[in-house]
Amino acid sequence: MVKLEKITVLMAQTLDGKIAHDSDHFPDWTSKADKKYFMQRTQTAGVLVMGRRTYATIGRPLPRRWNIIMSRTPEAVAGATLLTDSSPLPPWGETALLATALPPAQIAQRCAEAGATELVVGGGTEVNGVWLASDLLTDLELTLTPLCFGSGLGVWPAYWSVELTLTQHQALDDQTLLCHYQIVKAQDSRHSESA
Repeated sequence: MVKLEKITVLMAQTLDGKIAHDSDHFPDWTSKADKKYFMQRTQTAGVLVMGRRTYATIGRPLPRRWNIIMSRTPEAVAGATLLTDSSPLPPWGETALLATALPPAQIAQRCAEAGATELVVGGGTEVNGVWLASDLLTDLELTLTPLCFGSGLGVWPAYWSVELTLTQHQALDDQTLLCHYQIVKAQDSRHSESA
């Protein structure tokens, strides 16, 4: 079986740990350096997976990568080709809008079989949580922006406890810090045993 080398969640985050005020929040609060990094990073990976609402905030498929929209109703994603466990995939490196109800393991397997070596998950909170629950995520890349929302959405649902190891950090500009973490362990507190 072919496997992806890396599956990374890539998010911009405020200093109080929020990725958005709500699921319809357009990411106009992030820096130009963050946006540039996001575009380069997802283009290099060649595969960007996101939820339907996150895609709606972007409003169009990003060029030169597969834009895979996870949805319980993939047929409702306007202009998208359905991605099933047997549908053909577009040529590698081509701009594509694909919508699917497949679970993460099948999405990863389909991408690996088509030649992808990595995949980037770009939100939102629930989709990130679904990938975390799959036990397939290897990395988390956060661009930290000097803002605080006070309330809003986290990288994943609040019931997840995640242990990380910082592997790299760098300034993208004078206000934006990129932190790269490896995911060590994740635990869903809804399913943990009580002591």
